[in-house]
Amino acid sequence: MSNKTIIIDENYEGVKKLNSFWYVYDGDLNIDGNCEIKINLIVKGDQIVEGDQIVEGYQIVEGYQIVEGYQIVEGDQIVEGYQIVEGDQRVEGNQSVEGYQIVKGDQIVKGDQIVEGYQIVEGYQIVEGDQRVEGNQRVEGNQSVEGYQIVEGDQIVKGDMEILGNKTTFSLSLKMDRYRLYFMSNIIKIGCENHSPIEWKEFDDSQIEKMDTGALDWWTKWKGFILNTHSELVKVYGKPKEGF
Repeated sequence: MSNKTIIIDENYEGVKKLNSFWYVYDGDLNIDGNCEIKINLIVKGDQIVEGDQIVEGYQIVEGYQIVEGYQIVEGDQIVEGYQIVEGDQRVEGNQSVEGYQIVKGDQIVKGDQIVEGYQIVEGYQIVEGDQRVEGNQRVEGNQSVEGYQIVEGDQIVKGDMEILGNKTTFSLSLKMDRYRLYFMSNIIKIGCENHSPIEWKEFDDSQIEKMDTGALDWWTKWKGFILNTHSELVKVYGKPKEGF
């Protein structure tokens, strides 16, 4: 492997300007060495970097992605195939991987994370937004998720696990007149109010009235629908396992 660092910017051979925000590389992108991507880049094929990768903008890879060193992405990252990172991975924005994901070092995602296949992180994992893994998840070190967490398969964490938000088996967002609703296994969030279904059911009129101007009229209209919807979601998706 070469130690040379390849700079990909608007002048890189094969890169074309798509619009004022995105550039496109039409085909597979193979880098024999380190790589610095200085533009918001869409790769229309697979991406292989045989060294370290630093992306100063946003990144979309429409095939699979393999990075043999560490990876830093300063914007959002979307990988439509599988993703393998042999070193540490840091994503400053949101991350979406539509296949499986393997990170052999530590992983930090500053925004939300969605992995539609299984996920293996061999170091520690920190997700500062929400996390959704549709397959199995294995974290060999410690795990911290500051938002809600959905894992639809089996989950193994060999270190400490800290969910600062809520562990849930589903997440649904709706806009009902003046408020946005978030349904999760153990929580219903309405606007900025975050309570369990039992708490919402037992609030009296004076408590609801203190939450916001006009809140009581709105709650009287939508209370039945909201509680019934949450109940139906729990019947379909279930609640988190004991201990989580």
